[in-house]
Amino acid sequence: MTEQNKQTVNIDGTDYVVDELTDTQKYMLNQVVNLRDRISKARMELDQIQVASSGFSKMLSDSVKGDNDEAA
Repeated sequence: MTEQNKQTVNIDGTDYVVDELTDTQKYMLNQVVNLRDRISKARMELDQIQVASSGFSKMLSDSVKGDNDEAA
């Protein structure tokens, strides 16, 4: 396999060939990749929760305002 076909990873500005990393380094790389993926998914879930919270807050506010209109 030629050098340009090998998978590389950039760590602190230096490219490393993944196949040349030690097993421990590959394990740590997999951990970093997995954690970054989980952070991305957690951010997406947080966005969904915040939008849902805002929606329910607006529904509650509209409902209370509607009750006040009927009582007047």
